[in-house]
Amino acid sequence: MYFKRHDHSNITERIGRKSRKVLSLSALSVCALVLTLMCAFSNSNICYAVAYDGQIVGQVSSRAEVDAAVEAAESTVEEILGNDVPVIVPDLTVTARVGSAPESAEDLAGKLIESVDGIVWRWAVTVDGATVGALDDPDGLHVLLQPILDRYTTDSTVSAFTRQELECSYTLVSAELTSDPVKIAWLLDPENVQSPYRVTVVTREARQTAEAIPYETEILYDEDGYSDEVSVDRQGQEGVLSHNFVAELENGREVSIQDLGSCVSSEPISEVRTVGAIPGSRTDSRGYYIWPTVGLITAGYGWRDTDVGNAYHQGMDIANSVGTDVWAADGGEVIYAENTYGAYGLMVKILHDNGEVTCYAHLSKILVEVGEKVAQGELIAKMGMTGYVSGPHLHFEVRPDGENPVDPMKYLEGWPDPE
Repeated sequence: MYFKRHDHSNITERIGRKSRKVLSLSALSVCALVLTLMCAFSNSNICYAVAYDGQIVGQVSSRAEVDAAVEAAESTVEEILGNDVPVIVPDLTVTARVGSAPESAEDLAGKLIESVDGIVWRWAVTVDGATVGALDDPDGLHVLLQPILDRYTTDSTVSAFTRQELECSYTLVSAELTSDPVKIAWLLDPENVQSPYRVTVVTREARQTAEAIPYETEILYDEDGYSDEVSVDRQGQEGVLSHNFVAELENGREVSIQDLGSCVSSEPISEVRTVGAIPGSRTDSRGYYIWPTVGLITAGYGWRDTDVGNAYHQGMDIANSVGTDVWAADGGEVIYAENTYGAYGLMVKILHDNGEVTCYAHLSKILVEVGEKVAQGELIAKMGMTGYVSGPHLHFEVRPDGENPVDPMKYLEGWPDPE
């Protein structure tokens, strides 16, 4: 039997190599773990949590952002409260921690300001940037400002505004800022000369002056009319030339005016007149006499046998019924028109241009007045039987010198125009 001898040195060598290998792997594991931890630590965010008065307000990613936020907040708080003593720093704590930091320095500053006692969110009223007061309602500024604007407006006002810039914005303000609308309105009032916030109300007014544009006159001629006979066929109307202005006023006092030019508001309308083409007047005397009425001649001029009236007849009698028309024998002016209360009864006298006078007596009705101008052939009276008469008739006289009658038959030439 043969036995094989084992070499133990080789086993020992193998064991040694194995042990060394195990040691090498263990060291690598430790290094890997350290590297893993380092990587994990380096990938984590170190942030700074900021607490004010014991309450966490927010966090940012760097100490520099903390300082920037605090500085900005302190500046704003000083502006709002009017206090230059730091109010945030004494009650502020900053803690570094591992975590995320989603906020910016601006966000943190805003939260710090909101955390300060005495600062609230309100609708701040500012005049050219200076805060006057604070309101609960953004419409409050319009409500308190409108009466001030209305005070300086008139029916001709086209716009009204304040010279200063007024704003109402939702922002952080001091809780002690006045919120009384009456007080704010008084601070804005233009008449409050002691208020540094008083506004100037600017109004613009439309003004207009009118100038008459004369109308023209168109003349038409009537071939059958007299020159003193004028009729208005269409009444003329003046046109209007308007001058427009805009005046600017400050608190009701005019400071400037702008001329906007002129325009024709309405065109003139020409007047149309008809004038007679015959020179003179219809009432002018023609120099001859027409028959003053129609009827039967019952008595002429001169001596007569009669029981009624004067034996020497100073005119001529034309008989007809009571109410028969009596016309002016020629044009002229009525110088007598009344009751003689004698032989002539109701009587009319007409003075003609040549100084002669015609008389019309025993009338039942007089249709003209003293001073009236009458034309040849114009109706002046009605035949009657007033005075001393035996029947209805017209007694007609012609007095060349105005006083003494003559035979009228020598003067009568025709009858009235039927028109």
